Amino acid sequence: MSVQRLMTLATGKRGFTLLEVLVVLVVMGFLVTMVAPRLAGISQDSIQTIGDTGKSRGEQLVSAFYKMEDRYPGGLVNLVMADDTGRYQIPYADNENPEDGAEVIRFNHNNNHKFVIHYLNAAEARELIELGVGWLYNLNDYGDILDDPAVTAGDTVGRLGSVTHTGRTSNWANVTVVDEADQRPKMERVVPAAGVGVAMAVVGASSPTATDFIYVGAVRPPSAPRADSFGRIVFGLGSESELVTSGMADKAGITPIATTTDNFTWDGYYLLLPRLEATSERLKNAAAFNNVVTGGPARNLHAGFTNPANASYGKIVAVGYPAGTSLQPGQIVNGGGVLQPAVAGYARRVVDLFEPHPSWDSITNPTEGDLRWSLVFNKGSLP
Repeated sequence: MSVQRLMTLATGKRGFTLLEVLVVLVVMGFLVTMVAPRLAGISQDSIQTIGDTGKSRGEQLVSAFYKMEDRYPGGLVNLVMADDTGRYQIPYADNENPEDGAEVIRFNHNNNHKFVIHYLNAAEARELIELGVGWLYNLNDYGDILDDPAVTAGDTVGRLGSVTHTGRTSNWANVTVVDEADQRPKMERVVPAAGVGVAMAVVGASSPTATDFIYVGAVRPPSAPRADSFGRIVFGLGSESELVTSGMADKAGITPIATTTDNFTWDGYYLLLPRLEATSERLKNAAAFNNVVTGGPARNLHAGFTNPANASYGKIVAVGYPAGTSLQPGQIVNGGGVLQPAVAGYARRVVDLFEPHPSWDSITNPTEGDLRWSLVFNKGSLP
């Protein structure tokens, strides 16, 4: 008997036969089939909790940084794609179709905040720097849209006008496909200055000197803008921010939903800045507000919104309804601006969209007392 055979007998070990291996694999397969759905359910239930925890942790870190330094962290991500023509655009928003490749911005975030480009004037740029936002990193993620043979540089894609590839992006305003030769480096460092474009919630100016604003007056719900978000700049919290480089955070948080999808590439959290005093002045002096949503789903600002002599000047109604409520267009307000009877059971308040926020107020709670607050654009009179 060989030494190897004696050692095998002594230790009680032997090799697995092919049949035994196959049996084990089959059993494991059955176990995975049985357990996977339960694990998937647990995972889905946990995603929202993890995401809310991460968002809350980010808010706490920003608040702590502000209290210690008396300013906001620098090095935030400017959620734009700039190009060599001097144009700024919102990167492609997820169209929730995994079959056509990944876009850049998550659909849900774009739907909640209604990102549009706003070009800073000198006063806004100066105020950002005074708040501590002394430098930014332009995201400059152009997606893979040019990989699609149906799309060429210069094509217009998006929701409005004559589009060549409407299913590829769900941005609120049209996007022009940027030629590779005109693309800027990703995460390019910039300093706030007049003419720099930023992502703003709901409304934006098309140039530093523009007196006309565009806004997203979408049908409500589920696409209603969040109350109090109007006219606030939105930046991303990435690994380049001072929260990380200062050592306050080990790394930038990644939203849990990003680990379960290939539909978008930007997976960070957001910082909604307070409405700047300089932005407030621009809004008060605006000549007009033009809705980028046209046709049936358009919801416009009321007639007295831009009239300083009107009691409703700069003011709008916000309706609060239970989070998770399933509502269809027209169930809050009809096309003529009349609140529906069911709204009597919802909370209501008036929001002033022209007034600046305190400089430390970077937190907007989309729910107050478990209510979801949405702006009601075309209600002609305040409650």
